Amino acid sequence: MNKVSVLLLCLAFAFAPSAARASVTESAPITVPRNTPQALPFPAPINNLSGDYQKREAANPLLESFQGGGTAIYLGGGAVTVLLIVLLVVLVIR
Repeated sequence: MNKVSVLLLCLAFAFAPSAARASVTESAPITVPRNTPQALPFPAPINNLSGDYQKREAANPLLESFQGGGTAIYLGGGAVTVLLIVLLVVLVIR
């Protein structure tokens, strides 16, 4: 029972900041003039881009010998938060 209460307490502390900031704000209604026609955005035409790739490869012959190999791990704020909560729960349960 103690482990469950610790887990619930950790979840409550994790939820508290977002619950404290939650609020409803009143804003002025958005008015759109009815007389102006709205232009619809059209997607750009699809062109054959293989010629551009050929030009780039011809301009720099060293690209042919590129070997990559650089690895990196990117963690966002949400992933770091989840990892910290899991670490906290594991340390408290021990």
